[in-house]
Amino acid sequence: ADPGGAARAAAVAEHLSSVARPASGWLELGDALELVRRAGLDVLPHVFARTPGDAVSAAHDLGYPTVVKLSSAQVLH
Repeated sequence: ADPGGAARAAAVAEHLSSVARPASGWLELGDALELVRRAGLDVLPHVFARTPGDAVSAAHDLGYPTVVKLSSAQVLH
């Protein structure tokens, strides 16, 4: 048995009930990452960058190697 499993499940359910879902039913990236974290999995540090300059600054702050991933309601992963 997993002693923390019930607490993690409750945390996930709580977050799901508080998240606004678009008509598509898909979660925004930040909300999805929060669900992963509440489920007990590690989430790497991340930054949402709006411009190429912001992305370069974030890469310097986070360290290399760095991955860029598009966050858009029109593109699902």
